[in-house]
Amino acid sequence: MDPLSGRTGSLPVRKNAQGKTEALLRIEPGHSLILHVRPLPNNADPLSFIRPSRTEMTLSDPWHVEFIEGGSAFPKPFATKELKSWTDLGDPAAEAFSGTAVYRTSFDFTGSVGEPVVLDLGEVRNVVRVKINNRPLGSLIMHPYRIDIPPNILKPCDNQLELEVTNLGANRLRDLDRRGILWRKFHDANVVSITYKPFDASGWPAAPSGLLGRVRLTH
Repeated sequence: MDPLSGRTGSLPVRKNAQGKTEALLRIEPGHSLILHVRPLPNNADPLSFIRPSRTEMTLSDPWHVEFIEGGSAFPKPFATKELKSWTDLGDPAAEAFSGTAVYRTSFDFTGSVGEPVVLDLGEVRNVVRVKINNRPLGSLIMHPYRIDIPPNILKPCDNQLELEVTNLGANRLRDLDRRGILWRKFHDANVVSITYKPFDASGWPAAPSGLLGRVRLTH
């Protein structure tokens, strides 16, 4: 079982030269699978793994970005062909924003419709929910930000990719402390630093946020 996606299935097995049973696994760096060793049920579906790519296609159409949830204030929507942190837009509201932005783009698919494809999002800060052609594919919370696209979802032309990217709360805390706004409202204890000094995020650098890397399809 893949605990991130919820996918389950049986693995291909074989006997090696020493008569030991081997099972084929493919696990992304930093990820985990739960392996249950038992007699195979007759109705078990195979758990397929997409092999490393032979062909790569970079998505190059403009991205349209809209901030939909969070604070302290909502930055203005924007369009761009260059993916970079939304803290580098030169917009003070974007630098202070912690929350969710939706990235939308479209693309044509040059491969064969129906073949297995991997969507590689490159660098993401920090969580992303993926939807293609209005079909949710799942959420990614850690490196590598890659997800399998099931067969028959992609079309030859005008595929719609939608990514909901959520960053951490650090930039909002930084902004609140820089503006002297009280947010520590605990009655019995308050927030302190690692050296037990009063906590102050005003000196933090802005944490990179959003979709940062080259987005590509591999098949």
